[in-house]
Amino acid sequence: MLSRDEQKRLAVYLLDGTDFCKFGVLLMLFTGLRIGELCALRWSDVNIKEKVISVSATMQRLLSPDLRAAEKDLKKLVADYHFLQERGIHTTADLQANIEQSKAELSALERERSDISNRIRRPKSPEKQAQNKERRKAVSKQMKTVRERLHRAERILEKSPHLYELLKQEHELEKKARARYKERGR
Repeated sequence: MLSRDEQKRLAVYLLDGTDFCKFGVLLMLFTGLRIGELCALRWSDVNIKEKVISVSATMQRLLSPDLRAAEKDLKKLVADYHFLQERGIHTTADLQANIEQSKAELSALERERSDISNRIRRPKSPEKQAQNKERRKAVSKQMKTVRERLHRAERILEKSPHLYELLKQEHELEKKARARYKERGR
């Protein structure tokens, strides 16, 4: 996102010696059009009298299969990085502790679901049976989330050890930045 000042400076630059490329960027800046929408615009989409631009299509960049695979890998890596960062996981030990915690949580949820299933087999009343079925559904949903988190953590532990170095470096930079901020406050 550009600040207001940056937007003004960019607009001044774009208005100086405007060509089709600069005009396109200017149009995106002032209308919020995306690049694919801009590329798909036709003169028939522009109504100058009514000051309206109709967006009816978009274009996508075509990527080679190798580039698409690399993009997918990069997205996974970034998602894994955010997964670790959001959970405060900075070391292999932190990740292993997270995995053990997820396993314990999953085990407790499995026991709870099993107990509920047993209660469903021996219902006291139709209402109680319906409540138990709803509760079992909710527990199963929780289990799915915990399982996904567990599998992701195990995959990261196995396949992405270099993420720890990045997290460790970032953690150190954050500590240094906090220390500098505290120093300035004194």
